[in-house]
Amino acid sequence: GGPRIDAVSPSVGTERGGTRVTISGASFSPGATVRFGSNLGVDVAVADDGRQIQVNTPAGRSGAVAVTVTNADQQSVTRQGGFTYQVEGVDWATIQFPTSAQVTAGQDSEPIYAQAYEAGITDNGDGQASLLAQIGWGPDGSNPAEDDTGWTWSDAAYNTVVGNNEEYTGTLNLQDPGQYDVAF
Repeated sequence: GGPRIDAVSPSVGTERGGTRVTISGASFSPGATVRFGSNLGVDVAVADDGRQIQVNTPAGRSGAVAVTVTNADQQSVTRQGGFTYQVEGVDWATIQFPTSAQVTAGQDSEPIYAQAYEAGITDNGDGQASLLAQIGWGPDGSNPAEDDTGWTWSDAAYNTVVGNNEEYTGTLNLQDPGQYDVAF
């Protein structure tokens, strides 16, 4: 028969990718590919006995994704929710300006600026963006670091270096009136 997945270990990794994962099962063949959601894994190594695959995860967004192994003969197997990407936080981040704003539903807000610091990353002096920064909004009184249910995220743009920090900017476009919390 076709390939079979019994386990994915570790089954959790960072959004930036690069987690070395071992997929255990049966009937894996040389030339197999592995997808995490829709993204191809990197450096796939199939064991000679066809019972294990080692692969590096690609970058992905937070949340559970399916893991799909496809052999060279196109037989495949999918393990739904087989791997979960987790948000990797930075050492320090804060919204700089403005700390509150009124936004008209359906229109972009004024630019919102935030700074972030990650040791050995933002303080390398190269003047280039080193992080994937996002701006989000969610229910008033909620904390997305604990539970981001109801939060909407969009990519923020790199602005400049400020000391050891990188500064990013983004806007909000809320469709429904109300009070929201904002986070980077």
